[in-house]
Amino acid sequence: MNDVVKYLQECGTFYLATVEGDQPHVRPFGAVCEFEGKLYIVTNNKKDVYNQMKVNGKVEMCGMNKGTWIRVKGAVKEDTRREARVAMMEANKNALQSMYTVDDNLITVCQTGNFPADVWRCGRRHIFFIIRKRGIILEETLYGKDKHDERSGYYETPCRLRKRL
Repeated sequence: MNDVVKYLQECGTFYLATVEGDQPHVRPFGAVCEFEGKLYIVTNNKKDVYNQMKVNGKVEMCGMNKGTWIRVKGAVKEDTRREARVAMMEANKNALQSMYTVDDNLITVCQTGNFPADVWRCGRRHIFFIIRKRGIILEETLYGKDKHDERSGYYETPCRLRKRL
């Protein structure tokens, strides 16, 4: 999960899509953190996005960084613990301190759990992460040799299956 969090942080701004009824809604997000091995996002509990996630937790996130883009999809769940809010504030002080405090009754953090994330470059799949509760990560690319990509910091490798450490 750390690679996905790092990539989203490097994007600066990424976009979160929710649905209300049959209408999709997309908006920019900028704060993300890892807490207890899970990806966390933050919002204000007075916003429409919060209410949309409460009704239907299925979301997708998308962001761009250094000529590549990521798509993350799955379901979110609100985490009401103070420790989760503290972790988010500490990881994103500059972005959040002017809007929230840990105990302001506005800041809401949502955990995403473990779900797939695709990283693409120029219309071709660059790296494909599947992170599941069983601890298996599948990395797949359309390239034939191991090669480090200087711009993105990721490795291009043939398909390989390994156990998560």
